[in-house]
Parts: sequence; C-alpha cells; structure tokens
Amino acid sequence: MRKKVWFTGIIFLLILVNIPIKVYAEEKPVYVSSMEELYEEMYKVLDQKVRKKTFLADFPVAEINIDEMMGMAFERDPYIAFLFSYLSMDGKAVGGQYEISVRPRFYMGSFQEKMLQSRIKAIAKEVEGLSRYEQIKYVYDYIILNCEYDITRNGPYNALIKGRVCCNGYASAFYMIMGELGIPCKYTYNSEHVWNTVYLDGYWYNLDATWGDGGGRNVDYEYFLKSNGDWTGLGPTVADAPQSYPVSELVPIYDFPDFKLKENIKIAFMISIPILLFFIIKALFGTFSQNSTQNRIARNEELIRNMYRLPDE
Repeated sequence: MRKKVWFTGIIFLLILVNIPIKVYAEEKPVYVSSMEELYEEMYKVLDQKVRKKTFLADFPVAEINIDEMMGMAFERDPYIAFLFSYLSMDGKAVGGQYEISVRPRFYMGSFQEKMLQSRIKAIAKEVEGLSRYEQIKYVYDYIILNCEYDITRNGPYNALIKGRVCCNGYASAFYMIMGELGIPCKYTYNSEHVWNTVYLDGYWYNLDATWGDGGGRNVDYEYFLKSNGDWTGLGPTVADAPQSYPVSELVPIYDFPDFKLKENIKIAFMISIPILLFFIIKALFGTFSQNSTQNRIARNEELIRNMYRLPDE
C-alpha cells in the first residue's frame, strides 16, 4: 500500500510541475522514395523533437548528405538550429532496401525550453516603450554582460539561463529575443562563427555580441550595428546599410533587473504547491489506510471470538 501511495504521489507531482511523461512506442519504418522526401521527413523529426525515427529507403546511408539535409531544415526554421545539437544516423540492408535509423539530440528538454521562453518574455517586457534602437542595444548589452564565452557550451539556454556559452549561444539568444520583440533579425553563420544581422530604420546592420564581449563589465561596440564598409568581423553578411549606426547616439548601459531572482521565486512557488499537495494526498492515503487496517482488525477479532466461543457463552 505504501509503494502505491508514493507512486501515485510522484505521478501527481510530475503532472503538476508540467514535466512531460512520454512513452515511445516502436513504430514501423516510414518509406521514403527520394532524398528530397527524406529531407522533408527529417525536418518534421527535428521540428517535433522526435528522439528516434526509422525510415525505409531505396538508397544507403552513405548517399545521404547530412550537412545539406540539416541546412535545408535550418533555412526553413532557424529555431531548429538552436535546439538541435547532434544527429546519429545508421542503416542496414533489409530485403533489397535500406533501413535507416536516426537519433537526434537536443540542447534542451521541454522544461528547459519553457524556462528559456520565460526568460525571453521577461527581457522583452522590460524594454516595452523604448525605441527600436534602444531595444536592440538593451539586448546586446544584456547578453554581453550576463554571458561568458565558453567553447564547450552551445545554444540559447546556456546563454540566457546558465550564462556560459559559445558564439552560437550569443547569436541565437539575440535572435530569439528580437523575434519576441518583432524586430527583423537573421542568424548569420559560416563554417567558423555565428553572429547576427538586424534590421533598423530601413537597413540591415551587422552585429556580433560574441566579439563585442570584452569580458567583465566591458562592452565593445566595434561589432554593434556596423555597415559592411566598417565591419571587421567575419562574412559573408547580408547587411546593406550605407554607413554604420552613429556611435555618438549610444545610450548608457542599462541597469538590468535580476531576472534570475524573479524566476527562482516563481519556480519555488510553483514547485511548493505540488509538493504541499503531495504530502496532503499522502496524509489522506495514510489516514484511509489506517482506518481500513483498524476496521479489518476489529472484524478479525470478532470472527476469532465467535470461532472460539464456548456453547454456553
């Protein structure tokens, strides 16, 4: 009975804190007739964050261009690039065809993704009422002052939640906050580096928060809203501004609120409620169990007395 109580309580707690419980059933392989069809199906796998998928094809794994396949997915939705970290792919011959198994790996789980979205919305809300230029600068300053470069870490979660990340984290965090603010922005990359191009006052400007991070409280604006003529960063770029945004118009660094403290208080409050409910349920189950045991003992005692009662009693 005690095991059942604990199991029920844990399941109830997981549901309340909104941690998804997924059961992955073995599915039949999906047949793809061409490389283009496989690429389309793989886009769905990444978009839906499927952990494992098996395909049946007329071509072997060796003919699949993984970089081309991932590039197509990223072009359609750059957000996939911020979630996806690694793709394992293997295959075997099956009756004249090939069974291809893919296992994507992602930077974040569902709960981490919700934490990231909460942080993005909090930052975007903080700049409501500012000009578009001030919003861009606020986000640029915030990411630089709250991140440290770490080549071993990737993705926007490590940038905005952990505060340690490499270039793709700086760029993807900036891109996602711009998206929340409705400011056109591009996730620009080559084989060596990732940065951004952002749209302001009718032009596209180059912007690189990674190289703008001077360490500590130092923000370097050499990589902030630059035209191609003044750009000392990497390329290619899609900027078309005839000149860089005037440095003389830079406003002071903002006094950022402690988003982490606010979210920790919110998370602590959210977690405390299900924990409290868990112990209430446990106590109720314990009471029911105790009452049931006492009633059973009373019935057994009556039965024993009747069994051993003498005839004249």
